[in-house]
Amino acid sequence: MLHTRLWRKQGVPLAAVLAAAREVPAHTDALAELFTGMIRHHVLPGTVDATEG
Repeated sequence: MLHTRLWRKQGVPLAAVLAAAREVPAHTDALAELFTGMIRHHVLPGTVDATEG
């Protein structure tokens, strides 16, 4: 129980958590583009232009 009370006192401020959460969609889109490009290049070569968006 003691560690729980310490964590609450020294935890991450809610404003910081919410700010980070607002950035998640942009990073998710970037990861999706990365993996989509990788699949197009390595799994589907010649069937789809890897430069298409």
